[in-house]
Amino acid sequence: KELDELQHHWNTHYIRRSRHDTLPGRPDELYFLPENENAVNHAHTIEEDKYHDMLNYCHEYHKESLYYEYFTHVFTLGGFESPNTWNDALTLYREILGVAE
Repeated sequence: KELDELQHHWNTHYIRRSRHDTLPGRPDELYFLPENENAVNHAHTIEEDKYHDMLNYCHEYHKESLYYEYFTHVFTLGGFESPNTWNDALTLYREILGVAE
């Protein structure tokens, strides 16, 4: 919920013109409608069979990671609870690192 609120708040702001490599506009609009700011949308569709082929070849790294297994084990044994806010997540991260050290 807090991340959704942050996203909404962030997207109410306008990125102004800059002499650097940034486009002006609202973040969501720049992402979903780059053509509105004379930018190029580099997204393209792929055939469904190619998508399914890639699912067989590409695996999520974290599921096979020893770090993922270890910290999941620490999380479970430590009786930690999933965070509800970014501040809780940061506190949890620090606590788990303390256990790991």
